[in-house]
Amino acid sequence: MFGPFKKEKPFQGLAGFGGGATGLANHAGGISPVIDATGGTKTTPGDGYVYHHMTGGTFSVASQGIGPDGIIDICLVGGGGGAGADRGGGGGGGGFRITTVDIATLGAGSYPVSVGSGGPGGYMHGPAPTRPRAGNGSPSYFTLTPTTKVEVGGGGGGGGMNGGGEDPVQPNHELGYPGVPYPHPTASTPHPNTTVYPGSGGGSKAGRGNAGDGAGSNFNSSPGSKGRNYEDGGVKVGGGGGGAGSAPTYSPTSTTGDGGVGKQLPWALPTWGWGENDDSSTPGGYGWFAGGGGGGSDPQEFCPNSRAGRSGGGYGACPTSPQGAGRPGASATGGGGGARGGSGATPQTFAGSGGPGVIMIRYPAP
Repeated sequence: MFGPFKKEKPFQGLAGFGGGATGLANHAGGISPVIDATGGTKTTPGDGYVYHHMTGGTFSVASQGIGPDGIIDICLVGGGGGAGADRGGGGGGGGFRITTVDIATLGAGSYPVSVGSGGPGGYMHGPAPTRPRAGNGSPSYFTLTPTTKVEVGGGGGGGGMNGGGEDPVQPNHELGYPGVPYPHPTASTPHPNTTVYPGSGGGSKAGRGNAGDGAGSNFNSSPGSKGRNYEDGGVKVGGGGGGAGSAPTYSPTSTTGDGGVGKQLPWALPTWGWGENDDSSTPGGYGWFAGGGGGGSDPQEFCPNSRAGRSGGGYGACPTSPQGAGRPGASATGGGGGARGGSGATPQTFAGSGGPGVIMIRYPAP
């Protein structure tokens, strides 16, 4: 289904972090010249590669391999952003990056992995200053040395209702957060030798600035559809969250409130990821990640269908639809959450949370 994967230049010059000898010495001592590792769900489908699907823990390398057989392909996906409430904006997809790591140079040992959680959805009830707005997704990273990581950020939370006007406790509550970290592509981080690839931005609430624009950073992101607030027709739709795709498959001026498309991992296994144009209620296809969540809609008569999430992003909701709170982003995709419908939405719960991220690895099989 997918074409060959073109590898990036591997990381160099970090031998010894894993505590192992060099690949040449290991070969001389009789240790396998190919990688032998454990961690996450390990699969050997017989196509010449070994695969690991990780949601946390440690990538433990018993043998680091030699030369090209000691290089791993790795894809990192950050946690998706949560969605906004009451015609809110969809959550942005988490950061997405494909790269390579030279394990033969780094050496055998333990490589800690951290996978980002999805951001929580917003909630509109209760006193305005105490209403939690949608949260950002968390980063995912693979540890190379104690001070060096391969890292992606989380998606931005969507904007939502705050009871009218700016909330002095929660300023800009109605605007979607940009993908994190911000500014792009890097920001202050506890990992000083790491450039963090950011997630996509969350969509804004319907009617914000006459249109709840689907956010999405200028760095590696497809914008979600613009929201709309046509008072003559009484239609209000929050903006979709941004997705990791570098180019949208639809016009960014669309007023549907759909989320932005994500990105495809060319070497994904059939059980990984989502279908590009499918929402998180009906799986289809595979290999797509970090899509934006759909915006919330109001009123019901103008909302026969929910607003689509993409590549694991959650559906946005209508006021009285069964998923009135908005669907969460799909697990292990980094998809943004789907926004909550209008103020009459039932049940009266939080908007959709962002989907947790994932880290995927492959290397040559023995």
